[in-house]
Amino acid sequence: MSIFIIVLCIIGIIIWPLYIKFNLVIHSTSQQLSIDITPVKNLKTYRRNIPLKPKNYGLFYIQIFREYMNRIKAIESSHSDIIYYVKSKLKIENLSIEIDLGLDDAAEAALYCGMVITIIDFIYYNFLSQFVIKMYNRKVHPVFNRNIIDVDINCIMRVRTGYIIIVASKVLGSKIAKAVKHICQINIQ
Repeated sequence: MSIFIIVLCIIGIIIWPLYIKFNLVIHSTSQQLSIDITPVKNLKTYRRNIPLKPKNYGLFYIQIFREYMNRIKAIESSHSDIIYYVKSKLKIENLSIEIDLGLDDAAEAALYCGMVITIIDFIYYNFLSQFVIKMYNRKVHPVFNRNIIDVDINCIMRVRTGYIIIVASKVLGSKIAKAVKHICQINIQ
């Protein structure tokens, strides 16, 4: 009887959904990314705040951005099957983007707001072709006679714990296979 309960608990943990909430805030006073991980949708159990403002340069410093893109490309090329699996299993519950954009000239502020809306919608439809997105909300507010940019991006993703275990085992298996292949090549030569 106790083995049955243990097996039932393990199966329950594997199929239980895990909610991951990303909140990116870029204001004139603070730039940070917060990540909440919770087994229940509106309960906060684990939070990690990551400040995004480096010591000597701003958020979108070109060299750091290029380094991150090169790392992402390397991961995509080496683990493309795992990334495809994650994309197929990941569900985006809520994607919310709110931007306050202002310039001294009201006409320029309106034009830039229109450009930002177009870019955001283009990115959204690109995401929609790759992920399941249940709810999407975009607000771009023009602010006149003031230079300001405030960005608030919220994203809640849902993934089952079993999928995380499968991805971890695939990554670990590929690392082991790569190590064995490397050892076999050394022994042959």
